[in-house]
Amino acid sequence: MARGISGEVSLKVGRQVRRLRLEIGAILDLEDHFDMGLVPLLSTRLPECRLGDLAALLVAMTGGAPADEDARRAAAADIQEAGIATAAKAMARCLELTFAGPERLPVLEEPSGKKSDQGREAPSRPT
Repeated sequence: MARGISGEVSLKVGRQVRRLRLEIGAILDLEDHFDMGLVPLLSTRLPECRLGDLAALLVAMTGGAPADEDARRAAAADIQEAGIATAAKAMARCLELTFAGPERLPVLEEPSGKKSDQGREAPSRPT
């Protein structure tokens, strides 16, 4: 099961499940690969919805190097197999959870059936 607290999301590709997670190192790799900051990348480049850009993002979210052409080609095949809309929604959700504040993270149920805040600290109250 994917962990919402870390921005981790699952993407089913054929019979396999890929775990998507955007670590700080992956963000740095994306900025280097696209030669632009993350905000311009997300606000101007990705809305064009180029498959190569989505593939680079998927590679980064699965722990690979976006500059690796073979990895991007494999990721593009995964996107096609999963369905472009399905893959794009999973990547968008990963981004949303990665950058959400603790108050916006989902509360997930633990295997015991109890609700868990996934390690979030309780909001502080003014004294």
